[in-house]
Amino acid sequence: MKTGLIFAGLCLLAGTRLHATPDHHITVEERFAGSNASTYAVLRTETDNLSSYYESLRKVFLDERSKDGKTTVKSTLLLDEKRTRDAGHADPKTPAPVTVEIHSKDDSISMAAILEKFPVQAPRPWTEEELKRLRISKSEGIFFDRILLAGAERITKDAFGGWESEEEWQLVDVADGFNSTFLRLSKGAESGRREIRVICVDSETTAQVRTQFPPRDELYLLAGTYDTQDAAISQARKWIKEHHLHLEVWTLPDVNRPSRVAAYVIVDTEGLEKIRRLQSKSLSNSLGVEVEPIFGTALGTRIDISE
Repeated sequence: MKTGLIFAGLCLLAGTRLHATPDHHITVEERFAGSNASTYAVLRTETDNLSSYYESLRKVFLDERSKDGKTTVKSTLLLDEKRTRDAGHADPKTPAPVTVEIHSKDDSISMAAILEKFPVQAPRPWTEEELKRLRISKSEGIFFDRILLAGAERITKDAFGGWESEEEWQLVDVADGFNSTFLRLSKGAESGRREIRVICVDSETTAQVRTQFPPRDELYLLAGTYDTQDAAISQARKWIKEHHLHLEVWTLPDVNRPSRVAAYVIVDTEGLEKIRRLQSKSLSNSLGVEVEPIFGTALGTRIDISE
């Protein structure tokens, strides 16, 4: 009799655990939707599991923001819905039927209108080489070398609305679109509350960063390779004074270890035009070195040679 009572109690406990409700979980995720010269747009999706295995709420907003900060120019609720999964579904081979109850829907904004207003739809992700030069400090912010992209206070205030939690924010990815750089940041745990937000780096700061990298499709003329930075700068300055050329000095990354500098090179930034005009041989004769074409993708970091 006693054994039977214990068994019944264990069954009751197991049944209670099986039917216990999950923790309340809210997620907010923003995805880049487009950009123009002065504003950008994100799709912000808010999901609430209602502490239920079977019901959830979902709201989708189109937020239009100014590039000078995170000022929301306009926010439109596109869709507000409740999803209910059939709790009585018992067939493990088929998905449970889902009932969707639409609370509100805005049909006034078309995809064509979004594409027209925000023509840049696919920002260029930063390369591994570019990402390696980021410095992330949870107390100071995100830096590219010594250039501040977003301060810690701005990240807490603008990206996460001042939300304080035990979990620290993380950088998800970085991409360039139109005249700005966009940062995606996450914060929160898998259970409880989790947010993924997008903030914009202003155009002036973006321009500062971009001067450190060569245009990917640019074609230069390689006019010399040197073991030291000083030797390359000295020779470039000499040629600029003597021949009035548009020269720059760049690092040449090691093929096997891109983080290391293999050499320092001098390039003619008007290389493509000289090739078109068949002037590359004339340049070789003037400098006394054999020049050869090189794409910007092969270069690393531009070195300041101003006196």
